[in-house]
Amino acid sequence: MFYYLSKVFWLLVQPLNVAIILLLVSLLAALVGRKKLFATGSWLAFLILALSTWTSLGALMLNPLEERFPRPPLPEKVDGIVVLGGGMEGALSALRAARPVNMPVVVCNEINAESRAALADNILTMVISTPLAALCRELVGLMAHAIEAGAANAPGQTFLPFDIYLPENI
Repeated sequence: MFYYLSKVFWLLVQPLNVAIILLLVSLLAALVGRKKLFATGSWLAFLILALSTWTSLGALMLNPLEERFPRPPLPEKVDGIVVLGGGMEGALSALRAARPVNMPVVVCNEINAESRAALADNILTMVISTPLAALCRELVGLMAHAIEAGAANAPGQTFLPFDIYLPENI
């Protein structure tokens, strides 16, 4: 029960949703002729949007949470870096700029023009990539099987292929 209440609560207090609700109430007030309520709701919605998008209010509110625990000290030596999500370009740019004497092992998960160039420059050690065409074929096949045989008869786990790219085979 708490889970659902927390979702409804966050839906109602999220700044963008509050602004949208205020705009809808303002629109309804304008339709019934309540000009003062229309003006107040519109200005409050604008104020919420302006404060949440054009100021650093969000960062100021998050700062106490981020500073609650002390940051651990940086290690003397970094043996490896694994970049699994977004931000690969930033990590590669930082490594290119720093050019450490002992380059750590760097692995990422997406093959594209930038990761190919980084492999060629020996910035990246390895790229482990899931071929999108095979992923899409497997997904469509699983969905078709689930529709034909029913969801209860669908396989619970599927192993997807992956490609490994190294500087030697790029």
